[in-house]
Formats: sequence, structure tokens, C-alpha cells
Amino acid sequence: MKIYTLLMSLLISAGVSAARIPSAWITDTLEDPSFNKSTEMLELEKEYDNILDAKSQLVERIATKKRERKNRKWYLQSIKSEIEIEHVGTIGIGAFASAKVATAVEFIWNRTKESTKNLQQKYYGASDASPVDKSVENEINGSSDQDTIRFSSQTSTIDLEKEIAPLVEASFKSGKIKNRKLFKSRLLSKIGEYQEVLSDLDEMPNYTPWWVYKFQFDLYFDASGKVLPFLSVGTGIGLKLEWYRIRKKSSDKAVKEMSDNSKFIMAMAQDFETLDKLTLGKKNKAHYGLEYLKVGIGIGAKGQLGVAKLKGHLIGSAFFRRAKNSVNNKMRRVKLNNTFPIIDAYTPEKLAYAKKHSIIVEPNISSDKSRIGERIRSGIYNASRENFRKGLKKAIKMAHFWSKIPLRRQAKRIARGKKQHFELKIIELELEVFLRGTIGVATVEGIGVLTLFLVKQS
Repeated sequence: MKIYTLLMSLLISAGVSAARIPSAWITDTLEDPSFNKSTEMLELEKEYDNILDAKSQLVERIATKKRERKNRKWYLQSIKSEIEIEHVGTIGIGAFASAKVATAVEFIWNRTKESTKNLQQKYYGASDASPVDKSVENEINGSSDQDTIRFSSQTSTIDLEKEIAPLVEASFKSGKIKNRKLFKSRLLSKIGEYQEVLSDLDEMPNYTPWWVYKFQFDLYFDASGKVLPFLSVGTGIGLKLEWYRIRKKSSDKAVKEMSDNSKFIMAMAQDFETLDKLTLGKKNKAHYGLEYLKVGIGIGAKGQLGVAKLKGHLIGSAFFRRAKNSVNNKMRRVKLNNTFPIIDAYTPEKLAYAKKHSIIVEPNISSDKSRIGERIRSGIYNASRENFRKGLKKAIKMAHFWSKIPLRRQAKRIARGKKQHFELKIIELELEVFLRGTIGVATVEGIGVLTLFLVKQS
């Protein structure tokens, strides 16, 4: 392949006033009167339009730039940008793409097929080779400079040892790990724990279009080889574990009793059907369709999965996708509880909030000193699935707002006959899950994270 692609973080300084967003977007409020065409919403729409205008103009100016060195011609293929929503409710252009604390919306701009084809013709002449655009897949799955270990519940210990052997050796030779034997044993032990927690999900019935196809978990080790919750810059080593699940064909056999973890994932999958309005019904019209979801996941002391977020850093992530042409068999569904677990700190403030809103809490005392360094008190808060579904309806309205203006802008450019080198391919909407199960735009108060990936369909 003679086409080279780059993914860049785009930081734009533009003179924008800080428009306010509806208060219902950033709180766990269940009522949504602010979505009406109020003066506040009109001002927000105007400001968002201005920000997109500044971004798109700069993107188009960059599009004509090229870098040549000897016989290798490079051109810009993808650009990442973002909009932040502060906890006070104002929007602005993100200054630090890696900060991910207050970010609410991220954008992936891809060079159009026509523009790419013209550059290929210009630099290399006629060719049957066509560039493969994997920016959507990479963005959904989460690009990382960490080493990644991939496994399934069926991966044997022997296969795992073969998989990690080069990594263990390279880490030891680099000096980042001093105790090779301890590092290897701890790593195998942790992978085994994840396998044990996730293995029962393999047999989870597929009665919903949405299904979880992958989990990611981050591990950090200090120089001695011990597992840490976080890692200081310049010390130790970071690893990413990826567990893949193969979607099996639906069976007419009787459904076995599911574990609590299977019920948790099944409940999430059923609740995500609320978002199908973002996916279906626009076959002949340009729109941004919801194809993937990412949920922040934590693991309790007893291996219980739950929605979680820790100081802006995800403990883990569950990736959902919607199966095409899937039969939605509601008649054979398993009866599930109307709550789902959220893992958060077991503090007087959180407990008082839970008591006020009648949220059942179970203390979760972990003694895994290799993972957290000390005993830490956390709780399993049983949030309301009904509130979660109401929050998802609010998410639909937010997603429509963030996607309609880019579509309108593109339609105007086409109508004026303006050439377009880049198009907005992905809108990544980051939301927070609150203790009650309600949803708002990314804030510092949220304790769980839900990301919607809206991909341009036509």
C-alpha cells in the first residue's frame, strides 16, 4: 500500500464565547424541559455552529498541505478534535486531548474518498490499490501505545504463557521490571481472574440486537512486578488486556440460570434498545447512526461487574455493537431485576445520597493489596434501570443535537458547489452515569461513563 495515513489531535484556538448548555444535560434530572426551542437552546446551537465553522475551515486549509521526503509522499488522512463541557455548563474547545476529564464530544474528520483518490492519482498515478480507512475501528476499540494481550475464556494457561513470554522478556531487558518471575506470575494470575469473571458470559443467550463483544482492562506494574491501580509517569509498565466474545447462533434450548454478571450485561443490552432510534429508520437519508457503545466497567471484590469510573480513568471498558439483521426475540427473554450495579466509593456523602433516593448499597471491601496497594472501601450501588432508560431517551435528544448541525453544514456546502476534502466521520458523545442510573453530559460529578459512537452513514 502506497498511501500513508496519520491520526492527529487538533487543537484550535478560536474566539468563541462560552455558551451555556441546558442544566438537564449535566445533572441527573429526569425531566427535560430545556430541550425545547428556548432562547438558551438557540444560543447554544449558534455557538456550536460557530465552533464547527472554525474547525471545518481549519481542516480544509490543512487538507492542501503535504510533506515530501525523498520518494515518500505523506498526506493528512484523519484529524481528531473535541469540544469540552465544563461542570458549570459552558462549552468550549478542548485544550488537552488526553485530559478526558471534562470532554463531552469528540470528532473524527476523515479525508473524503474523492479527495483521497485524487491524491493517489497525483502522487502515484493510476492504481488498483485503495486506502483502507480503519479510523472508525481504531477509534471505537481505543488506540493505545500500551502492549496488548488478547485472550478469551477458552485460552489455556500454556497459550497465555506463550503470548506473554516476549512481553515479559522485553520488559525485563528494558529495566522497567526487575523481578521477572514475580511479574510473570502476577500477570498470569490477573488474567486468570478476568477469565474466571468473564467466562460465564460466553453462554449468555443472544435475544437482543445489542451484544457485548469485547472487554478491555488496564494493568499497571511497578519495577518489582507488583500490580498497581495507577502508574506514575516514567516508571513500571502498562498493559492492556482484551477479552473477546464470539457471538453464537441463537438456540431454542432452554435457557440456563444466568450468573449475576450475565444478567447485568443482558440488562444493559436490553436497555440499549432504547437508543435504536439513532440507528434505524433513516436508510435513504444522510445521518449519523449509532453502531457502537462503550461502557466503563469495574470489578468488585467478589468478581461482580458494575458500571464504574475512577478519577477520570476507566477501570475497564465493555464494548457493545448492534448485530445487523438480528432477530429481536422478546418472547424468550429472561426476567431480569430492575436494577444494575454501580461501583463507587463507600463514603458518608455517597451513602447519604443513596439513602435519600432509596438506593440499596452493599459494602465491598477489597483485600487485593497487589492491585490497590491497601484495603479500600467501595460499595455496590443498585441503580434504577428505569431511570437509566429514561436517561437514554435524553441521550437520543443530545445525539440528535450534536449531529444535525454537521449534516446541515455539509448540505449547504454541497448546495454551494464547494469542494470538500474532509468530512466529519465520527461523533463520539461521552456521557456520565449517576448513582440513580440517570445520565448527563460528561462532568466531574458522574461516577460511570457511557460513550456513544455515531458514525456517518452516507
